[in-house]
Amino acid sequence: MPESINLVPTHEKSQQQKEKLVKAGTIVSIILLVLTIGIAGYYFYSISRIKETSKTLDSDIEALRSDIKKLSDIEISGRNLYTKFLTLKLVFENRTSYSLLLDELQKRVPADVSIDSLTSAQPGELSISGNASNYLSIAKFINTLTDAKFSSAGKDLEKLFTDVKLNSVNLDLQTNSAKFFIVVSYNGKILIK
Repeated sequence: MPESINLVPTHEKSQQQKEKLVKAGTIVSIILLVLTIGIAGYYFYSISRIKETSKTLDSDIEALRSDIKKLSDIEISGRNLYTKFLTLKLVFENRTSYSLLLDELQKRVPADVSIDSLTSAQPGELSISGNASNYLSIAKFINTLTDAKFSSAGKDLEKLFTDVKLNSVNLDLQTNSAKFFIVVSYNGKILIK
């Protein structure tokens, strides 16, 4: 095979190689420029989308905060209502049925004894003043109050009255009756219904 003879001068060869390198560098630079512009565009688009999403989420958060502020009044009202409910529940669970006390007292008063005044100065005590036909009626009244086996006693009220103290007895000569003043102690726990 014959050897080829290159008649292109070396200077021309180096010029051609430089031109090829410049062309290749230009093409690579353009490709890199296009890639950089594409990446920059993508980032710009992504950032603008993120900002839009952020603004939307911020407005949603503000709307939710205003809804929460509106609900805070309802929450306060709910808490107050719950506190009132608990108070009423406690009152109804622990209320004393004084009507049972009065009914039981009425059952135990003999026919010849009348009560003029009934007061409760402190819890668990009643002060009773009244008239009776004689001293025996007063004694019967006192015994009836403390009788745990009283036949007409209400359900679970047999031991309602725990103690009776006779403070004074006076015989009224004009009416021939006895005036009395007694202090009756009662078990208030029985009256809680």
